[in-house]
Amino acid sequence: MREPGSDRLTVPSLTVNGDLGFADFTGILSGYTRRFSRIQDGTLVNSAFLGDVIRFGNDQGSSNPAKFGRDATPDAALGAIVGALPSLVQLDNKVDQTSLELRLTSKDYQPGGTPFTWVGGVYFAQTKTQVYDNEPVLGITAAFAAAGKDVNDPAVFAASFPGAFPGDSSYYSARHYKDKQSSVFGEFTYHASPTLRGSAGVRVLRASQHFTREGDFYFAGGPAPVPGVDGNWNAVTPRLTASWDLDPQTTLYGNVAKGFRLGSANRPVPLTGAVQQDLITLHLPGAIPTAFDPDSLWSYEIGSKSRLWDNRLALSVAAFYLDWKNIQQNVRLPTSGYDFETNAGNAKSYGVEFEARLRATDQLTLNAAAGVTHAVFKDDVPALGFFDPADPTTLHVHKGDRVQGVPSYSARLGFEYRFAASAAMNCFVRGSGQWTGASRGSLIAGDADYDRPSYFTADASAGMSFDRWDVTVFVKNLNNTRKIIQQPSIQSVNTAYYLRPRTIGVTASYDF
Repeated sequence: MREPGSDRLTVPSLTVNGDLGFADFTGILSGYTRRFSRIQDGTLVNSAFLGDVIRFGNDQGSSNPAKFGRDATPDAALGAIVGALPSLVQLDNKVDQTSLELRLTSKDYQPGGTPFTWVGGVYFAQTKTQVYDNEPVLGITAAFAAAGKDVNDPAVFAASFPGAFPGDSSYYSARHYKDKQSSVFGEFTYHASPTLRGSAGVRVLRASQHFTREGDFYFAGGPAPVPGVDGNWNAVTPRLTASWDLDPQTTLYGNVAKGFRLGSANRPVPLTGAVQQDLITLHLPGAIPTAFDPDSLWSYEIGSKSRLWDNRLALSVAAFYLDWKNIQQNVRLPTSGYDFETNAGNAKSYGVEFEARLRATDQLTLNAAAGVTHAVFKDDVPALGFFDPADPTTLHVHKGDRVQGVPSYSARLGFEYRFAASAAMNCFVRGSGQWTGASRGSLIAGDADYDRPSYFTADASAGMSFDRWDVTVFVKNLNNTRKIIQQPSIQSVNTAYYLRPRTIGVTASYDF
């Protein structure tokens, strides 16, 4: 099935600034509206699965064995027909958010004046998210009718029931999230001298969520009432910083801060036979959590920023360490196609980064950046499954396993050359190359996305400015890298993600 999508964002914002004499006031009222509709191919996760249910007369699709517990009469011919039918996963996301921040900021520090500067304020946000999921198996009702059978009869279709496939739809779900958040924040900075300063700040946050869901049709086991899930979270996130100007060219700094992510409700997963088999295969607990909690981390960073050689060289160097606890993990159930979030495991991440910019001549500027990151789990995480050495597809996390989605290194080299083509025209030429290291995309060793490769790409551009015009010609992915960089599973189908192919374009702007 083709997989088109439409994504529309609207982000209005109103900012009010004012000088109150003793401080500066800033008020920001902003909105965020998103309408994201898309189609995914559900043939494997829906049609092929249903074809097996019919072919073998197996009740692995039942979400209520007590009600739909008997096996049906196998029908290999009809199962083959249904297994080949096309199926759609029609997804529609709607997000509406409004936020308000009110902030006061003291006047800038002046030597000889008060040694304190500060910032303080409040933040409020309210978000409504709705996720609709409809999954028709196109032609399933007609296929049963052609075979002289009723798609709703559990005697001929295991776990079916009246109203299981209205309009050929095999599954319907509507999830509704109402989130509220409020926080108070503040930070004080003490200037011990014009060159030495330290800051202490904190944010106190309260958040809540109300979750409801409607579900129906075959894969949901019919219309089943799902109680709402309410969550409430509180967090206190402090931050400490210090910086010291060794001289007018070099500053040393250090930061310690705590961060966190809010928890949320899980979508209800029906305990079908396939889901239960997935939990057994992965040696996971028999109950899927109704919600997952926040996770948090402490970050520690030290570094320096320098401007050397008469400000021709700008150099930044930093080292960091992150201590991450109660990590929010996505667990995918490979056979049934469902997934859920849970909290499991702790991790640590540490590394170094540097960035340099050299003005080699009045016309030529060179820049470079690089970073190395080592992000691994601190402990075994048996809650994420049991590892079977004979089956590399089983899910488990061992101490020292790499955290998902963190490249082992990154690097960039670039240049910019500017020159005057005439008294009225200035020109430039730019080029850059980016290296991204290997990473992990999955917790399952046998998953196609388990090892994500390293890759390189380059960009270039050239342009000119004259009168009030700026014209630029650019080439992105100059080397036309076609390496597969990710292979996530979507609706139980392994997909291949590439970089956008070589793209050549022109931009023009006019300053009125």
